Amino acid sequence: MNLDRTNIVQTWCCSKTSKYPQQILICTHDPTEEKDDATKDAFYAELDRAYERCPSHDIKILLGDFNAKVGREASLVPPSGDLVYMRPRVHNKVVRSTGFRHLDIHSASWLSADRLTRNQIDHVVIDARHASNILDVRSFRGPNIDSDHYLVAAKIRTRLCVAKIARRSVLRRLDIGKLQSQQAKNAFATHVSGLLSRAPSIPEDISDMWALISHSLRASAEVLGFQRSVTRNPWYDQKCHDATAAKDAAYRRTLQAGATRAIVDVYRSRRRDEKRLFRRKKKEQERRGLPIPSHIEVKDAIQRLKNNKSAGANGLPAELFKAAGDMLVGSMHQPISKIWLTESMPEDWNLSMICPILKKGDATVRT
Repeated sequence: MNLDRTNIVQTWCCSKTSKYPQQILICTHDPTEEKDDATKDAFYAELDRAYERCPSHDIKILLGDFNAKVGREASLVPPSGDLVYMRPRVHNKVVRSTGFRHLDIHSASWLSADRLTRNQIDHVVIDARHASNILDVRSFRGPNIDSDHYLVAAKIRTRLCVAKIARRSVLRRLDIGKLQSQQAKNAFATHVSGLLSRAPSIPEDISDMWALISHSLRASAEVLGFQRSVTRNPWYDQKCHDATAAKDAAYRRTLQAGATRAIVDVYRSRRRDEKRLFRRKKKEQERRGLPIPSHIEVKDAIQRLKNNKSAGANGLPAELFKAAGDMLVGSMHQPISKIWLTESMPEDWNLSMICPILKKGDATVRT
């Protein structure tokens, strides 16, 4: 469900084959107070359906941004009829995020845009009978998650299954890309034929037949070798590491007492620099990974142009490019290859004809 920044995500955390109760996490982002009643009713109706789909004997935990404060003070109690406040009581739940003694800096989970107001609006809610399973809930200001919310961590204890789970052996991926080479392809086929021909006799059982074939393929494929593990984010180099370290250092300075607006501006500047650097590195990596369009691809792109369409600012319709022949395709391939490498286009390609269509009134009169 997605109702204007409100969503419900249900995650099953334990194996369904366990004989012990499972833990089910329902992550929620509740609507704010200024939302209309129809949006709130639809959201909590979907939340009820997600909750009722969970087995009653399992441990269900609600967590996320509830957009509500809980407390005895008059300023913290939501107005009458507020579903954010009443909904945890409907299912006999306990708000455990407010049940532990912590400093104010370890209780607040949201920082306003003025960096002065801090509220605790992220909560962890659990069934009353399992309330003792949550040992502690607090927020951490140190981790930089690039959000106006602080990281909220909960310490949970539960009974685990003592039965040992046999781990399956991880199959390494074969480097089948080498089969594009005719020499490697012939060597693989020869190896498979040799193993199948050396079999003493053809098995009569169908399982034994398949075992012989799969063994021959697996043993012959080892000639090709295995794929190397792919490194994530190959564009992340020392410059990216230094930019992230500078951003984190600026963020830690904003957490210190007496942090001024200039210190906050420095952190925001470091954050913008990091994101700009990451985008540039990703773009360079993508450009290096993709080959230049070939002559055939340019020809196919020209032939796929639609007929009977209005021409651009240069007055050249698509039919002229399609009927010009192979010589034009070769001429078009050269500038397209240069555009692919330099990421710059001719000035004529940046021109366009804009024809405004007015609903009413005189087009010559500006209002």
